[in-house]
Amino acid sequence: MVFPLLCDTTRSLGLAYGATDDPKAQYPARITYLIGADAKIERVYDKVDAKSHPFTLLEELGGPKAAR
Repeated sequence: MVFPLLCDTTRSLGLAYGATDDPKAQYPARITYLIGADAKIERVYDKVDAKSHPFTLLEELGGPKAAR
């Protein structure tokens, strides 16, 4: 399975999706949007623990099991 990820280096998407209100903020909010093949948002994870979140996503999406 392939799960493409997006890196928002210009913060344009973070501003559009509400992860930050200020393009110069040091850190945006940690938010994950799961976007389906039809380009519609399927799920929003608005409280993300950066350490465990990737494992949670892999389990929910049926991806490979990884050691924590």
